[in-house]
Amino acid sequence: MRAAAIPSGMRLGRYEIVRHLATGGMAEIYLARASGIGDFERYVVIKVIAGERRGNAQFVRMFLDEARLAAGLHHASIAQVYEVGEDGGEFYYAMEYVHGDTVRSLLDECSRAQVRIPLEVAIAVAIGAASGLHHAHERESADGRPLDIVHRDVSPSNVMVGYDGAVKVLDFGIARASERATETESGVVKGKYAYMAPEQCRAQPVDRRADVFALGIVLYELATQHRAFKADSDFETMSRIVNGEITPPTMLVPGFPPALEAIVLRAMAPAPARRYQTAAELGDALEAFAESHGLAISQRAVERFMQSVYGARPEPWRAAGAAARSGGGTPRPGPALPLPAPAGSQPSGSAAGLRTPGPNPPPAAALTPSPVASLPRTDSLVAPAVTLTPAPEPARRSLARPVAVGLGLVAAGVLAAVLASGGGGPSASGTASTRVAGAGAPSSPTPTAPASPAPASPAAPLATATAAPTAPPAAPATPPAPVEAPAAPRAVAAPPAAATVTIHLESTPPGAAVYVGKARRGATPLDLTVPRGDRPLAVRLERAGYRVASLALPVDRDGRRAVTLTKKPLKPGGGDDGFANPFAK
Repeated sequence: MRAAAIPSGMRLGRYEIVRHLATGGMAEIYLARASGIGDFERYVVIKVIAGERRGNAQFVRMFLDEARLAAGLHHASIAQVYEVGEDGGEFYYAMEYVHGDTVRSLLDECSRAQVRIPLEVAIAVAIGAASGLHHAHERESADGRPLDIVHRDVSPSNVMVGYDGAVKVLDFGIARASERATETESGVVKGKYAYMAPEQCRAQPVDRRADVFALGIVLYELATQHRAFKADSDFETMSRIVNGEITPPTMLVPGFPPALEAIVLRAMAPAPARRYQTAAELGDALEAFAESHGLAISQRAVERFMQSVYGARPEPWRAAGAAARSGGGTPRPGPALPLPAPAGSQPSGSAAGLRTPGPNPPPAAALTPSPVASLPRTDSLVAPAVTLTPAPEPARRSLARPVAVGLGLVAAGVLAAVLASGGGGPSASGTASTRVAGAGAPSSPTPTAPASPAPASPAAPLATATAAPTAPPAAPATPPAPVEAPAAPRAVAAPPAAATVTIHLESTPPGAAVYVGKARRGATPLDLTVPRGDRPLAVRLERAGYRVASLALPVDRDGRRAVTLTKKPLKPGGGDDGFANPFAK
């Protein structure tokens, strides 16, 4: 039995381990890859029993119970289980990889950045989780009997929000169901204390309404960004839950809508009979509230907010592949959307003449984000301090000079041959000047040649020469053969300008979403490749907690633009510069 984490490259069944993701109290989580015919490839999460629990028969049965239970749930808001297996005594199951972060991590990130979560985002996450839970609660066995599934561990750590705005309920590890092989011992409390229903705290029987209570706590914390019941000790936390000691949201958030507060507090009612009786009822109440108050609830709205908080986050296998292709450095930009470089890094190369910063660029000045901020608004534009460094034009080798020099040498050789053959020359009193093209000329001269040269004859040898003899020269015994004049050289056209230009965009702080029109092109730092043109390109940068930066980028040449974002101040009661709360009075 192994004692360490599974190394990368090892296989479990048909899955190859890519890397370790996390370790919990009961399980270890890995990113893995399954491959097949025709370059088929799927990345999944592999879950195995952690540590010394692998040899515990009770934990093995619980683990397999969880896998079997989750595998029977098929819903867009529940992380899908694909396969359960065993390899060399190692039990595992493969499940859907969700590219995003947990609600717990989202709350922590927003708290750190002093960013207010918009109400429509909080409501959308709660509605998604409620939909997934209701599916689990309604699940029946093959013969039509209710499974009576209760998650019992609904918490911010078990609700995932994808960077694409999708919401997924995770971890049915301690779920109660009528057909589980392992049952909870009487009097044993399971779950996270701060998210238990009062009946769970008392170790009493629970049903789906316990999950409704826990989801109400999650909604409360998303909408207020305050902990609902958390105290200094587990005993005090559970005491607050049992006694219903909760601070109303309207006392925490100025302008918090009373109608939403009523929904939250009903979901968190101490008596199960006074709560919403199903998760679907809670979801329906939230949808009705949003519609009546003009809030747009959509996956796209959640996606925009996630991107404003986290920036562009490529999947781990794509980021690793891009780094490998660029020699371990920053991923190189491609013809489509380039992957963002890590914060604080510089691109390892240049494209289309783009100037690469020196090895030690000056550090960007750090800014403190606003105390409370919402999604950036396009109607709050501030001209940021920007700098533009045009890239130098690449040196071009001219073909005119070598051609001209060669022609000059040919002409000189012909003249020498004529003189050597007795064809005559200047007298002592005469003068002669021979001009050789290219000798001492500028780097790119224009060679001179007659437009329609006349045929050469013995009386007119080919040379650019003049003579003033005192007496006519004697005729040669044998006239030299006529020599054809060299053709005039053709002008060498300059290479056409590139059809695209690349602008390197940076922002302080980094991670700002870059938009060209309505299309999101990535996040700073970013190499933005666009068609070359004479008119400036309108680009905007958006980051949660900061004003929108509106730019007009010249696109007639490659360049670089550095933007310092301006933090968004908070106004009492919210508004355009703070929490976008339409209910503030």
